[in-house]
Parts: sequence; C-alpha cells; structure tokens
Amino acid sequence: MAGKSKERVRLGEVLVYAAAGLADLGIKQVRELSRRSDLGDQAKEGCRELAARGELSLNRLRHLAKAPEPYFETLARRAADRADRDHA
Repeated sequence: MAGKSKERVRLGEVLVYAAAGLADLGIKQVRELSRRSDLGDQAKEGCRELAARGELSLNRLRHLAKAPEPYFETLARRAADRADRDHA
C-alpha cells in the first residue's frame, strides 16, 4: 500500500513540475514573440510546438500511470485457472 502512495506522490510531483515547466515555456514564448514583428506566424508555431510538447509529456505520464496488477490478485487468478483445468 505504501508503494502506491509513493507512486501517486511521485506522479503528483511530476505533474507539478510539468505545469511549472509549461508556464515557464509560455512566459519565454510570450517574451520572444513580443520582440518580433511577425507575431502571427510565431504564435502559430509556438502553439504547435506547445501542443507537441504536451502530447509527448502526456505519453510519458500515461506510461508512469499504468500500474501492474496487484500481486495477490495475480496469484488468485492463477490458482483459479489451475483449479478449472484440474476439474475439467
């Protein structure tokens, strides 16, 4: 049980860091865009880059969020399968 709460805390920390990184990236992009004359094109490019970064980040988080099946449930499932085979 303690392992799962550690995983949740770790995932929570990752989400906080990701949000902070996203905010930092957004501020950086706004500062860069404010110095340029081709704001429209740069804003579109920035949105595409931000969407791509978000997609990559979510893919990494999905991988972290997938938890393996609990150990005792696995044992119980195997025992039930074995009992069904023996009685068949």
